[in-house]
Amino acid sequence: MATVSQLPASCNLVCTVGNDFTLTLAVTENGSTWSSTGATLATDIIARDGTVQATDFTTAATDGQVTLTLTDANTTALGVGVYSYRLSVTKSGNTRDWIAGTLSVVEAGIGGTTSSSVALAITSTSLSLDINTLVNGAAFVRANGTISVTRNSSGVVTSVTDSAVDETFTRASDGRITAITREGLTKTITRNSAGQVTGVS
Repeated sequence: MATVSQLPASCNLVCTVGNDFTLTLAVTENGSTWSSTGATLATDIIARDGTVQATDFTTAATDGQVTLTLTDANTTALGVGVYSYRLSVTKSGNTRDWIAGTLSVVEAGIGGTTSSSVALAITSTSLSLDINTLVNGAAFVRANGTISVTRNSSGVVTSVTDSAVDETFTRASDGRITAITREGLTKTITRNSAGQVTGVS
């Protein structure tokens, strides 16, 4: 059976109670910079029981960019919990939810990865996201695309490609990783005679 889907792109958000939160969408439409002229933005934050919250995102739009913001007072007013949210855009008489997902407001003191920029590509039939994520000080792209794994004749993984990110592992004859190359940058792993990692350069 064929399925026609015009669901919004899925993007889950996490923020800390009492902290400011900003999400920036870099928007293209049919491969070109999206025009904000005539566009109206609307958002909802919805509790688990279906109640639309009085606290909502502040939105802003310029050509090629949409920003969603919660202030520290907003996240405090929401309180710790898991909500649903959506961003809807009306333009030229057409209304479409662009992104939707969960909004998790967590207690202070809980750590994790940090991301704030999302590339949103729009066509007449689809919405796709590329999320630029900062992990332990190293930026890379995590996308909604296909992850490809390459193995050698022995079944050992030699490379992993996640859309725009290419990562290659160099292994010794015993299968231990000796170097990792990501987007042209190589890190060499040194080990002692027992095989324990002694350094990364």
